[in-house]
Amino acid sequence: MYRLYVDEVGTDDLTSLVKDRHRYLSLTGVAMKIDHARDYLAPNMDRIKARVFDHDPDSPLVFHRKEILGLRGPYGALSDTNKRTDFDNSILRLMHGAEYTVITALIDKPWMLKQRHWRKKGHPDLLCCRRCLRASRREHSAVRRLGSSPWEEPR
Repeated sequence: MYRLYVDEVGTDDLTSLVKDRHRYLSLTGVAMKIDHARDYLAPNMDRIKARVFDHDPDSPLVFHRKEILGLRGPYGALSDTNKRTDFDNSILRLMHGAEYTVITALIDKPWMLKQRHWRKKGHPDLLCCRRCLRASRREHSAVRRLGSSPWEEPR
């Protein structure tokens, strides 16, 4: 069975669409076998968190791109060049050794709103989600079962 981890870039807002930063919405899913996520990804990420951030497992540390790049909160530790190099190399090694498939759906919201089939039929996030799930199922059709898809609440 597979797990699909999903995150979005952009907003689902349907106003101010002439500005590029509001025009597009994308949803990216990373599909991975559940046992691979449990036995390989999670323990290795926990080791990186413990080594680089002195992470306490009772206070979960979630990797958020915006906080990491902004060096906010515990990610301030990455201001240290040695820790940053260790973190970057460790994440690259981890992902190089992982078995996963990446699927991205991109919506041009002005185009979407012009489609007859779209009018008042849903939400941009749902359209992206359906496209990602469809692509994931096609990619993993031999399995014929997609496991749970944990959604992270937006910050």
